[in-house]
Amino acid sequence: NSPLVETTPFVFKGRLYLLENWRKMWDYPIELDNYPKNLKTKYLEADLARIRDVELDKIVSTPLVGYGFCSAFVDNNKVYILGSKFNDNKIWNSKQLCLTCSEDLLLWSHPRCILEANPDESFFNTNVCKSLDDNSYILLVETDDPKWVKFTFRFFKSDDMFNWQAIDDGIYGKDKYVGGPAIYNTGGYYYVCYLDETDGGWVTRLTRSKDLIQWEDAPENKPLIAFNRENRCYKLRGGRSEDTRLNSSHVAISY
Repeated sequence: NSPLVETTPFVFKGRLYLLENWRKMWDYPIELDNYPKNLKTKYLEADLARIRDVELDKIVSTPLVGYGFCSAFVDNNKVYILGSKFNDNKIWNSKQLCLTCSEDLLLWSHPRCILEANPDESFFNTNVCKSLDDNSYILLVETDDPKWVKFTFRFFKSDDMFNWQAIDDGIYGKDKYVGGPAIYNTGGYYYVCYLDETDGGWVTRLTRSKDLIQWEDAPENKPLIAFNRENRCYKLRGGRSEDTRLNSSHVAISY
């Protein structure tokens, strides 16, 4: 079952779980470079958001089928899964962000649309955290809105996880590539980890804000994870050998 795409580790009732986005096309034993273009979209309706118990290495449930870019969030003994629905069976045409939730990881609510994309944009990765005052929720949505450089982060606020309002001027990355986001709330700041495209690779960087409008970037020479040109990617299938293990540089952040 390799590879995965987006994943979210989370703790629920004292156990560690991993939300995994699984592309159904990878169930078919074809070399990745030889996949016909129609196969990459043919099985979109069967793509899975599944939850793995890490200690048992066992899939415990499949909250969403036919969704992509899914992420998880835990609050008040509930697990929420957000995912984008692909329109017209096109992988980059995701116009609806949907939400399902569960109190036991087994029974899940019917997916409910919580956000609609603008006519000229699509949604991609998402992430949620609590607000700084702990009374509401903050949603980060990755968008390809043509008003800005692809991709860009938009921010929304909600009191109940279902009804969201855009934060005026709550945008990050209008003039540069940003992708693969994760948002955290700690020490009076919102912290966002994101990918920065550079020299044919991707560096994981960090920025922070108190209001999701004004941003303070970590120094460019202090990424969270630096790109290593000599690191060789994992094979599509098969075991990991010594020369394919991740060997990225980790550098502490200081402001």
